[in-house]
Amino acid sequence: MKHFTHAGGAASLRSAATRSAPVIARARFAPLWLLTACAIGLSASCSVPFDRIEVAVLVPVAPAVWTAAWGEPRFDVRWQSAVDSGIAAGSVEGGTTVVTTIPRLAPVAILADAVWETGGPAFVCGERLAPAGGLWPAQATDPAARRGGAIALSFESGLAASLIADVLAAGVDIRGLAVSRLIDEIAAVLPSDPWRIDYLPLRRAIAARSMRKTLIRAAPTWPVDIAVPEGHWVSMSPFAGAVAGGDVWPAAPVGVTALWSSDGRRVALSVDAAGRAWATPPR
Repeated sequence: MKHFTHAGGAASLRSAATRSAPVIARARFAPLWLLTACAIGLSASCSVPFDRIEVAVLVPVAPAVWTAAWGEPRFDVRWQSAVDSGIAAGSVEGGTTVVTTIPRLAPVAILADAVWETGGPAFVCGERLAPAGGLWPAQATDPAARRGGAIALSFESGLAASLIADVLAAGVDIRGLAVSRLIDEIAAVLPSDPWRIDYLPLRRAIAARSMRKTLIRAAPTWPVDIAVPEGHWVSMSPFAGAVAGGDVWPAAPVGVTALWSSDGRRVALSVDAAGRAWATPPR
């Protein structure tokens, strides 16, 4: 304080201190104001609103059965909560990490769909291959994190994430559902291919909050005495092997089951409730 001891004495010192007091007060409280603004999402420098959380999403690489047919795909990453949904990233390479913001205090299903810029499966009517997936916060690397976290998507979790995404899209609050147990039970019942599950009854039960372990079961199938057309054919499941032309069609559930060829064709098998089956010509 030596610079205040010039002519004017104690009065000058008190006057200087009084003049400087507001400056000291502003300096003391400015950081607190900035933190408060950031916390409620008002500061221009705070990009994540208070009711959102920033999550790093690791996208897996495509399964070999798909890359053998159509080469390496890219992935569209999306998420679904009970109140809204969003696109995390479009057309990203497998094995990369994307950052997105999702609702902070809500269960969220995150999915990654394989897409091909050229070639790829000959989809019709909104078809897609089975996605990779993950469930937040059940599968987060740090589910207690308040400032963000990370999650690794996998094809093994794609079925459970798809189930939960469908339920959340209907606006159902799944808080209270033992999501981790659901994932473990599906893996225990259908270890080789979770996409063989009896999907609709399980989805309805989760939505109605009447989930029972006995509903986690494979969908009933019918043997089919129909040969697959010539070519190299792949199903929607990343866990099912390719089907060679001339082989008998694998046993199929009631409904429509599609196969896609490596040369851009599609064939569909229809099975009715009595087990009668017929196939559409490849196109």
